[in-house]
Amino acid sequence: LSIDRYTYIPKYEYTLMSLLSDGLAKGRYKNIFGDYSDYLCYVPTSFDKEIDVLLAFAHPENCKQIIAYNIIELKKDRFDEMALGQLLQYEDWLRKKVNGDSCTLRTTAIAKRFDIKVITYLRTRKLLENKYVTLLEYRNTQDGLEFKPIEY
Repeated sequence: LSIDRYTYIPKYEYTLMSLLSDGLAKGRYKNIFGDYSDYLCYVPTSFDKEIDVLLAFAHPENCKQIIAYNIIELKKDRFDEMALGQLLQYEDWLRKKVNGDSCTLRTTAIAKRFDIKVITYLRTRKLLENKYVTLLEYRNTQDGLEFKPIEY
């Protein structure tokens, strides 16, 4: 990890993934992601790519029944159009796996910064299709990851 005045900046995306996974295992981010019941890292898809993190949300009365998912895509630095395309491809793939029910699916992008083209596209998508992607800017402090939602 390299150090600047305010934060520890991960050198590798895998480092960021490890920090997030540690926080998820400890339930540290339930205030951000909700009351997830489990999570998986590096979930393989049918098109030879892996979802970085998949959160699962169990039915409150039947913990064996999953009622919702959140796909999380991480980028160590910049979340660009290519990363957005990848995230939306994961969203489409998983929507088909859950029989087309978009109410059961959320998507989240975590990065140090987001390209303006990504924000512009997501703003238009939200207006036209009523589909929302949560954008979280991360900061890695001595106490662990902190997230700031990006409004668009």
